[in-house]
Amino acid sequence: MAPRAASPISAAGPAAGTSPTAPANGERTIDKSDILGHIEGWYQLLRDAVDAADPSSIVATEAWDLEPLETWVSGRVVLIGDAAHATTPFASMGACMTIQDSASLVEHLGSDASVEDALAAFVSERKQRDEAVVRESRRMGHLSQMHSPIATWLRDEAFSHTPGRRAAGQRRVSRSAPAAQPQ
Repeated sequence: MAPRAASPISAAGPAAGTSPTAPANGERTIDKSDILGHIEGWYQLLRDAVDAADPSSIVATEAWDLEPLETWVSGRVVLIGDAAHATTPFASMGACMTIQDSASLVEHLGSDASVEDALAAFVSERKQRDEAVVRESRRMGHLSQMHSPIATWLRDEAFSHTPGRRAAGQRRVSRSAPAAQPQ
């Protein structure tokens, strides 16, 4: 299971010092001019907040995701959660996917199948869906961090005409119960 390249997204995420680009000692020098350059054309209130901030109070963080791994299993060792499918926070699903992975793994290992077959069934059940969430989170990160004023306006216009549950990024997960019909 050789690691593959991660995709950086500049956003709030793990603590400084845990990302692949952080200095070994975990400390970063904050240059407010870099931040101000990054947010050029954004809301003035945000620029004013950065201008007013003491550089020692600014925390630099990054969020990273992983390209899909070829496999999550090697012999009787299995990866779950962020070890298998680290994602950025834009889909708000990282912890949920880990809990779902755990429940699924327990279910498969508790079956009558051999350990190898149980692990294969677990991967078959979880891998495709978890990787789809990582891709969706990456896409939402790119959408939320556009720098072009025209692209940002187009995105915001499109979202303003999208039905509420879709605009919030929500999808119907369960199809087992039909919606209640008004009487």
